[in-house]
Amino acid sequence: MYLKEVKKRYPSSKNIFFGPCCSLFPDQIICEKSIDFVITAEPEEAIEGIITKKNMPEIPNICYQNENGIVLNDEKGLDLKTIDYHIEYSIYLAFLRKHNLKSPAFLFFEISRGCIYDCFFCSLLSHKTLRHKDIDFAFNELKTIVKKTKINNIFFTDNELNFSNDYLEKFLDLIINTSLYSFSENIYH
Repeated sequence: MYLKEVKKRYPSSKNIFFGPCCSLFPDQIICEKSIDFVITAEPEEAIEGIITKKNMPEIPNICYQNENGIVLNDEKGLDLKTIDYHIEYSIYLAFLRKHNLKSPAFLFFEISRGCIYDCFFCSLLSHKTLRHKDIDFAFNELKTIVKKTKINNIFFTDNELNFSNDYLEKFLDLIINTSLYSFSENIYH
């Protein structure tokens, strides 16, 4: 209902639907006329392709309708080791300030995706390739987030932290041995 209202008021808007179950039923979801795209796997490249108006067949991880019917593009996992950009929170924080909303008490952060196990309750939803960010990149990204947002309560959203005890130990040592408080002026708890 709300999506139909958005489409009515803003006809040029693009409604994008995604979440963990979208890979299971994209053809049923896309039949809802007010949804333009269903993202069937990791969203980063798909959203970038949609925003930059790439040719539809070139955008991975999307389902959409065209004159020939429902199209389901190939899935492609994100290579976390080659990421060279940081999440930008400035627009989000500007929105909070504009509407006089409180900053959140914590932010989400991710260093890995995928899982090596085939548990019956989630194997259909998991990307089977286990990947993780470069340790220095992940730590510097975390520092950047804390510095820009002034929030140092971080909630790790990783699917699994089972990829390497060495990696995890080094990453946590970096966090423990570096005071994240020194990167922010105000601490929100």
